[in-house]
Amino acid sequence: MRAGGRWAAPAAPALGWRSAWPGLCATLTGVGLGRFAYTALIPFLVAAGAATAAEAAYAGAGNLAGYLAGALIAPAVGQRLGPAMAIRIALGGSIASLAACAAPLGFVWLLAWRFVIGVTGALLLTLAPSLVVGLAAPSQRGRAGGLVYTGIGLGTLLASGSVAPLAAAAGPAAAWAVLTAAAIVAAALSWRRWGTLERKLRDAETSPPPERSGGGFGLPLAALLTIAANGMDGAGFVPHTIFWVDYIARVLGRGAGAGAFNWALFGAGALAGPFLAGALGDRIGLARTVTLAFACKALAVLLPVLTDAPAALALSSVVVGALSPGITTLVGARLTELVAPARLAKAWSVATLSLASFQAASAYGMSFALVRTGAYLPLYVAGAAFEAIGLLFCLGAISGGHRSRRQGTA
Repeated sequence: MRAGGRWAAPAAPALGWRSAWPGLCATLTGVGLGRFAYTALIPFLVAAGAATAAEAAYAGAGNLAGYLAGALIAPAVGQRLGPAMAIRIALGGSIASLAACAAPLGFVWLLAWRFVIGVTGALLLTLAPSLVVGLAAPSQRGRAGGLVYTGIGLGTLLASGSVAPLAAAAGPAAAWAVLTAAAIVAAALSWRRWGTLERKLRDAETSPPPERSGGGFGLPLAALLTIAANGMDGAGFVPHTIFWVDYIARVLGRGAGAGAFNWALFGAGALAGPFLAGALGDRIGLARTVTLAFACKALAVLLPVLTDAPAALALSSVVVGALSPGITTLVGARLTELVAPARLAKAWSVATLSLASFQAASAYGMSFALVRTGAYLPLYVAGAAFEAIGLLFCLGAISGGHRSRRQGTA
């Protein structure tokens, strides 16, 4: 039922945030290993002749196109197969895709499998967090979401700390093999737990039907604005997640070591960011925290345009790394406040679709612009602008939420 403009927890006992570790395994596999590890491998793929710089960028964009396709089908797949079965299939598909990327069979082969792992990553990032965080107590949703999205940073750190040096020493195929092995371990650790979580979610679905709303998708205006902000964030951090390592290593001439170091900083931020953002959201309010996060991220994305000093690049790496999964954590938790439980899965799906759509469009647009102009810095200006628009949407969501509460108490 509605309480003070927010949706109360399900009647059934809620899970504590410490039970959210299967979600960590899902985001580790689908995004940390499946997507972000690829960024660290790009210079080595180019050096080994497995792809040109342009082909590597387009393969990265192909992953985001797959993510968009996965976000489109995630609700139907989850409903038809059940979340547990869908998550297990996505875990298996991610493992197969990582293994296939090791074969040096050309650009089309790499592009196809990067697309596939984009699909499976979207399924994992849509279905797993909604299953886990939806069962957390309201006072613990920020921290529960933070633990789930910590998997993204864990995968990024693994890529920087072991995969990139391995690729330098033994070639990209060895690095892909390590990523595949790590995904197998993560899948095995969480495999049986998904059935338990699905049963608990069914037991908890005792909430009344949601109130009608004038917004699209049957969602309130504040939720729609929050979802729109999520899309802007997806477009805004594309330059860091595709071009960052290559920009530092080759364009600035700092070398592969500097690129890997900054990607390790990105991973360290991504490891700590979700939990810290979620804990802050639980403490001072999710709406206030997500707005602050967008403001900080816009400045961090813009920072390399202002200076290429090593300290500034390091700061940009850490902050953008922390707030990439950090904002996703906050948006997911914020939607649990704004949307009735019966519509939460739909809201999560629309938020993922928004993120994926703008990510894919931004990735292809920026890759095209880079191929045509060879200029990296305008990409970071565009990314910062997208984050600033997201900030405006967050402010609008706060205003819209205040209006909804006043109408609810009138």
